[in-house]
Amino acid sequence: MLPLFLLLMLGLVDFGRLLFSYISLTNGTRELVRSLDISTSTTPNAPIDAFNNLTIFGGSVNSSTDSVVVNVYDETKTLQGTVTCTLPLTHSCSLPSTSGYHDGYIDVTSTYVFHFNPLFQNRLAGVVDVSLLQPISTLSTTVESYIE
Repeated sequence: MLPLFLLLMLGLVDFGRLLFSYISLTNGTRELVRSLDISTSTTPNAPIDAFNNLTIFGGSVNSSTDSVVVNVYDETKTLQGTVTCTLPLTHSCSLPSTSGYHDGYIDVTSTYVFHFNPLFQNRLAGVVDVSLLQPISTLSTTVESYIE
């Protein structure tokens, strides 16, 4: 009974890390959009700092798969600028300006690949990978905001 109980408890801990990472990614993306919307009165690095201050991942970040895509649309819903930055966000990422696009909107999509820590993982003779959980799960969130 004890091994089954431990398996359940460790699975709940890993699921908690997944949920924590998703909520953190959503909050950071929402704050990035809010900071971009009011960026005319703040420094250019304020949106990146806002994202980094609220986003904590429950695992490692892979710059080849984890990204933030920022799209800026004008009042006619015509795409005016798009930027794709890798995670973790650094100040070298130049986000598009939202000034001059009144009545437009901002669309930000953040993607993070979460890696589970499989409890029982074994390679059978180097041929087959045996695991009880899917080793990765892609977390993605999209936030839109109206530019006033």
